[in-house]
Amino acid sequence: MNYLNRYLDWDSNFYGKKIYRIDIESEFEIKAIVKHTSRLDFDLAYLFSKEKLNVSDSDSFFLADEKVIFYKEIKQSNLVDKLNDHIFFTSNLTDSLLELALISGSFSRFNIDKNLQPKFKELYSTWIEKSISRELASDVLVYKIENNEVGFITIKKNGGNGIIGLVAVNPDYHGRNIGSVLINSIENWCLKNDVSELEVATQLSNKQACAFYKKNDFKIKEVQYIYHYYK
Repeated sequence: MNYLNRYLDWDSNFYGKKIYRIDIESEFEIKAIVKHTSRLDFDLAYLFSKEKLNVSDSDSFFLADEKVIFYKEIKQSNLVDKLNDHIFFTSNLTDSLLELALISGSFSRFNIDKNLQPKFKELYSTWIEKSISRELASDVLVYKIENNEVGFITIKKNGGNGIIGLVAVNPDYHGRNIGSVLINSIENWCLKNDVSELEVATQLSNKQACAFYKKNDFKIKEVQYIYHYYK
């Protein structure tokens, strides 16, 4: 059986490693994967599981992310005619947005994994750059206070779904309801763009983010356990 079931071109080129994704269903498959991939040509495999596996972390194999996907149905009754006065669409990449992008990924497995962390800044800088250019996002909204960008959110339309990619608020401005205003603005965007369900992913370890989405009426759709396996 070929356990390396999907080669990830972009990740492999970016990190200079041969990287694959493997979807697994049981702990038995972990043992089989380790046994049967020992002679195969790869450097790193992302193992995706719907269940947390009873395995011990090591330098070559560890739980890198407990990814939780939240969703929310978008209702027409939420539509507003005018956006909050602090909300603006943007197509300009600024230092403030670059800093916010790094904040948005602080709990990411690409920051947690010590082998990938050296390129974390470049990864999230590329992500916001490609979102601003609309390669990875349909729109980017920012929250400004006195012309300072203190929060942002990116949205990608995928059929009838809207996927939030990056979202962050400057820590100096926490507690001012900025995150909720950004979410409300994106819900408004969804209604105007025929999107009926909004999704966003974060990490279970990011307690503040999980509490925030629950506060804004998001529900858990699924949890994925992502392990990094180095040959």
